[in-house]
Amino acid sequence: MAVGHSEPRYSGWGWQNVAQYAVIGLCHAPMLAPQLYRLWQIECYRYVPFLLAVIAFLLYRRWRQLPTRPVCQPTRASLATLMVGLGLLLAAVLLGSPWLGMVAAIVSLLAVLLSFGPLAAASLAPVWALLWLVLPLPFRGDQRLVLWLQGRAAEGGSLLLDAWGYNHVLAGYVLEIPGREFPVEELGRGLQTLFALIATAGVLAVWQRRTWVVGVLLVCTAPFWAVAMNTIGVALTVVLASGGTDVATNGAGHLFVAGLFLSQFLILLSADRLLLFLTVSPGLQPGEDEEGNLVGVPEELDETVPPVPTPEPEPPVLVDSATRRLVLGVLTVAFVAVGVFQETAWIVRSPRASAATVHVPSSDVHGRVPLTDVLGAASLPSSLGPWRSVDFRVTTRALENNMGRYSLAWCYADARDDAVFSLDFPFTSWQDPAGDFELRGWEIESRTEAADEVAADVAGEVAGEVAAEAAGGRSLEVRMRDASGRRGYLLVRRFTDTGQAIAPPARAGWSLSALCRNAADRVLSRLGEAGNEPVTYQVQLLVVGDLPLNEDQQNQARQAFQIAAARIAEQLWPRTSQ
Repeated sequence: MAVGHSEPRYSGWGWQNVAQYAVIGLCHAPMLAPQLYRLWQIECYRYVPFLLAVIAFLLYRRWRQLPTRPVCQPTRASLATLMVGLGLLLAAVLLGSPWLGMVAAIVSLLAVLLSFGPLAAASLAPVWALLWLVLPLPFRGDQRLVLWLQGRAAEGGSLLLDAWGYNHVLAGYVLEIPGREFPVEELGRGLQTLFALIATAGVLAVWQRRTWVVGVLLVCTAPFWAVAMNTIGVALTVVLASGGTDVATNGAGHLFVAGLFLSQFLILLSADRLLLFLTVSPGLQPGEDEEGNLVGVPEELDETVPPVPTPEPEPPVLVDSATRRLVLGVLTVAFVAVGVFQETAWIVRSPRASAATVHVPSSDVHGRVPLTDVLGAASLPSSLGPWRSVDFRVTTRALENNMGRYSLAWCYADARDDAVFSLDFPFTSWQDPAGDFELRGWEIESRTEAADEVAADVAGEVAGEVAAEAAGGRSLEVRMRDASGRRGYLLVRRFTDTGQAIAPPARAGWSLSALCRNAADRVLSRLGEAGNEPVTYQVQLLVVGDLPLNEDQQNQARQAFQIAAARIAEQLWPRTSQ
């Protein structure tokens, strides 16, 4: 007697579950949009839209190659992953962190892949892993990494120039040749394509269906090739500049960077072939399939070897648990609640944010640097302590620069030292300015937090509550020296967009004080203000000379810093200074 099989039950795609996942995806959109916009504003992440398009194409390609059409139904693994995504999204909303919101979206997408079954998830997971290459390093670690690698490339380029016999001096983060100086950040512009090269390595590994081992090794080699080629690029830039050809700036600079990236890509292709050769089992020689891709099993290409018959897979039997459908529904409602909370917080927050910054413009329709209509060369006195005014400079940097997008700098000098008082903005919460100088070649000798008492001769020049707080707040005091032996004395203070002073962390780097202060700023004082970064302004006084300042000179610098900070506060926040 033949044993019969029950007719499998189909539900197509599982459209009801797909619809719920689509709703969950829409709940991630308010956090994804600002994060993607920020990435587009940063030069080194302009490749992200192209990477997302490639990821979408690879997902479609692999989906079409599946042997059977998978059906969307919740599983234990997908529901557990979706709970993690919900927790991350809620944390992102409470912290006001679009970065964490993107992490939540990537995790939630994994839950969607798992709901299509293990076969589909295993095939699509390598493409999903590429999404992590869209995510920048947290706490501006990407900027610090690029700056550090630029320094290593400059050092390597200096060694090449020594070997080639070119006269030059690498003093800290400035490379000097007769008649010209090159900042290391200008010489190392090619490293702005570092993350694009890493993303290219990941796409290459997935496109060629490399193993996880080969793919990870290929991605890890990308930074090495980037630094190696940019080391050569630094030396070539100086050599060409010595001959009168400038490839460090303007259009020629962009073409030079494009040429470096192309050379890195070609080396990456060679590294892919080498890694595949090294990871093939002994006795097997890699061959090429019909599309020209290398494969490690020659039998796949031998037409004399008959293929092993594989049974036709049966269509899946849907046993969509009512409990799992209920859990998915509850999670969908929870995602919607988080999204509604976020939108409500934005609606409530928006008028307050506009009122708080009404006297501090953050943009200019004519493309001018913000605050230049409020502050100018005459905003500070011609004499500041022992120094006399020599210049006023307005600087615009890259959006991701850790020294601030904009700077207004008042330059002073005397017979011995140079002093620069600057207003740098915008920032989000405290970061360690001493670490930024350290990355640029300065050696930190001491770093202390000081509570400045307003001197008697300074108090007479301070008017208003905000100005008084600006003059007598807590500041960061740093003593340092550069590679040429010059000494630096730095005073730094931060303010909110309403003029309230922000106390610096007690220690530099990844200290418990800094982490707790940032957590308190983002959670306790900003609970429910999702999507709004707290804009802060930094004022600093940097005194540079051949000799360190004695105690009397340091006191003069502190008093000059108090006067300048108070003058800036009076003009930026006039309503609360009266």
